[in-house]
Amino acid sequence: MPSASHQSPRKSKNGGGGKKKNMLSQGSVSSGGGENDRNPVLRSRLSRASDLETKLSSLSSASSAGTNAASTEEKASKLRFQLCEILSDILLLDPAFAMRKDVPGRLWRGCFYGRIGDLRGRIAREKGRLRRAAAASKKNQQQQQQ
Repeated sequence: MPSASHQSPRKSKNGGGGKKKNMLSQGSVSSGGGENDRNPVLRSRLSRASDLETKLSSLSSASSAGTNAASTEEKASKLRFQLCEILSDILLLDPAFAMRKDVPGRLWRGCFYGRIGDLRGRIAREKGRLRRAAAASKKNQQQQQQ
């Protein structure tokens, strides 16, 4: 006798159309088709996410131009957090819509990849500073020995 995990799924007597069909017509459950592209809630959240991505990009440009780093990082962190919330909401509300709009990619690039790049840059600058300090120290020691 096969185990429960190997049994084929059964279809309901009414064909499975009842409650789910009503929810699909209201746009609250994804059907995998393009109908939810017209969902105003998802579109407005996606538009808000685009605005946040633009602000993050301009903040990144401003920080490389030499503005107050601590203030800029705090603003970027708040924007990044909002972006992560919005994009993850879209991803959870309608995965098919999210895939069509590249929400997972945008979530990765906007919320994680940018921050990782910032940290890599900071690490590289710190390593360079430490190398220069070590070289200067070594040079001073050599001069004192002569």
